[in-house]
Amino acid sequence: MEIRAFLKTPKVLTKAGQWKCGALDTKQRMSKTAFPLARKRSFILGNQWWWKLDHYQCGAISGRILIAFHLEKANYIAYLAVERGPEELAIVVCLEHHFDHGSWHWHTKCAELSDFATGATRQRPGGIRIPPKGGYNRVRAYEMGHIEAVNRAYKAFRVADGAASGEQGLLL
Repeated sequence: MEIRAFLKTPKVLTKAGQWKCGALDTKQRMSKTAFPLARKRSFILGNQWWWKLDHYQCGAISGRILIAFHLEKANYIAYLAVERGPEELAIVVCLEHHFDHGSWHWHTKCAELSDFATGATRQRPGGIRIPPKGGYNRVRAYEMGHIEAVNRAYKAFRVADGAASGEQGLLL
């Protein structure tokens, strides 16, 4: 399946994770097994990040969504990843906000899902940023909290909570 078709296809949550923050409780630190990119490479956030990990199903494709934000730095990430194996994820699209540069933007590549590499948060070669770096980028307000973070990711990735009313983009 091509990435644009995949993004347009609704995804259904199979398991919704809980919000965690390592600064509040050391047991809530992100472990190496939470978001494995490859057999010996994991993505781990620092203790100041609020994060949650959801599992989804999109037809025969299963994967994970990592949603995280850092209040002090005004940073946000939402990774949509497909599972390639028991300990391998390929990040196919990322929605980000960085206060210090560029506001809201996407990272992905125009390709078939099978062409996305595991073990990386950015796809190279062929990776693109929307809007392009240095291009026009409207600065928007950053008012982040748990519900806002989830709603932004669910709306962007067309995720519906299987237990809720089925409307995409809504947590509560």
